[in-house]
Amino acid sequence: MSLLNCDTIVCFGDSLTQHGWDVSKRGWVAQLSQVYLRKLGIVNQGFSGYTSRWTLPLLPQILPAATSEGPRPRLLTILLGSNDAMLPGYVHHVPIDEYKSNIERMVTMVTDPNSAHYSPDTKILLITPPALGEKLFASKYVMFVGRTPESVKACADVMRDIAVRYSLPCVDLWTAVETQAREHGGELDGYDQFSYDGVHLNAGGNDLLFKLVMQTIEQHYPELDPAKMPYVVPHHSDLIAAITENEDLDFAMSLLNCDTIVCFGDSLTQRGWDISKHGWVTQLSQVYQRKLDIVNRGFGGYNSRWTLPLLPQILPAATSEGPRPRLLTILLGSNDAMLPGYVHHVPIDEYKSNIERMVTMVTDPNSAHYSPDTKILLITPPALGEKLFASKYVMFVGRTPESVKACADVMRDIAVRYSLPCVDLWTAVETQAREHGGELDGYDQFSYDGVHLNAGGNDLLFKLVMQTIEQHYPELDPAKMPYVVPHHSDLIAAITENEDLDVAQFLLHK
Repeated sequence: MSLLNCDTIVCFGDSLTQHGWDVSKRGWVAQLSQVYLRKLGIVNQGFSGYTSRWTLPLLPQILPAATSEGPRPRLLTILLGSNDAMLPGYVHHVPIDEYKSNIERMVTMVTDPNSAHYSPDTKILLITPPALGEKLFASKYVMFVGRTPESVKACADVMRDIAVRYSLPCVDLWTAVETQAREHGGELDGYDQFSYDGVHLNAGGNDLLFKLVMQTIEQHYPELDPAKMPYVVPHHSDLIAAITENEDLDFAMSLLNCDTIVCFGDSLTQRGWDISKHGWVTQLSQVYQRKLDIVNRGFGGYNSRWTLPLLPQILPAATSEGPRPRLLTILLGSNDAMLPGYVHHVPIDEYKSNIERMVTMVTDPNSAHYSPDTKILLITPPALGEKLFASKYVMFVGRTPESVKACADVMRDIAVRYSLPCVDLWTAVETQAREHGGELDGYDQFSYDGVHLNAGGNDLLFKLVMQTIEQHYPELDPAKMPYVVPHHSDLIAAITENEDLDVAQFLLHK
């Protein structure tokens, strides 16, 4: 079985990585996605319940071949050990020497010039498992011991040693949690500041890990510091400046390849990674983890005119044998709705034509990007909160409720014409805001400035997207989709039934 292609940062590990998408716990992987917006894509390859023994045969399916000309990971993070640290007698148990060998084999898979996956441009960041909160763990799992502080520490020690041996940076999460928890103290020895069960990270633990990862990147891999990296696609202010200087500017360019669900649009999609506002794209990543990867291709400040030439660079060719998007969401119109005289303004007929061209790029058998397996979900721009907008941008009018509604109407009409489902975010926001009322007419329930979504708006959009998928594309309902790689309980059952099971064969051909 071939796994989904990697993107630009690959986060590899067990549940501490898989759960890194969890918005409710400020997942560290979700926070990475936020700071690397439009700079590096984040791919979460965390496998809950897996050990280094079981993940080792998966890594070659995730890393590109040394000869590959496609996108390559700029950074590979490896966080494993919490499950390996299970005691002898448990199926998860991995002897410490084997754990050491497994992690070293993962490292050399990238660093050895003779490896089929050699990649000198890929940096590696090792992460130790966090210290075990013994009292917290015992309070949650009364009848289950499984691991001890000492067995987890042994794995952390090995991870640090490997980092030294291969001259790699290491995020010492074990020491950070152990030290700060002991300093805090309390009934549970302070581990509840970082974990909800003694093993898995809560919001405090994810914030700590994210902080340590970013500090280590800035220190050891400054070229990957997001503050110093350019956008993959120019910031809209640079584009506007170039258009102002040259009205005939050709602004088409080459973009990163798409993955399995592509969310395409403007800032309402780009900011969908923002976990502080319950970003709807991050919430998609959470429910589709290990089922479908999510690629955020939102471009803040862009309109349908400027995004149209980008879509062919994102969609795979019709003849491509690589991974293909199972779903394409299109959310555009808030910037097109700017009034005549503003550089963002797109006449309504052109807006209609642009959206239709995006749709037919996928649905027309004669298109170079025809993909009958790719479903399309159109999303209207949300209603404009006029009073809220005016309170934030006193000297800037730009758009009106009527100009935004015109784009929403067109998006709905296109959905009907092409028999596509449409998330009517405009009507949902307009109706519920008016029902709520108040000084700002209720729009502050869904937006922080009258245009962009706050936590309430992102929660509403995510809910509507999931309802629409369940109704129109039930085959994409995450509750009904299998894991790309088997759940660890299925693997354990197979090993229990057959002690001589070839784990690699089982995992890659399941």
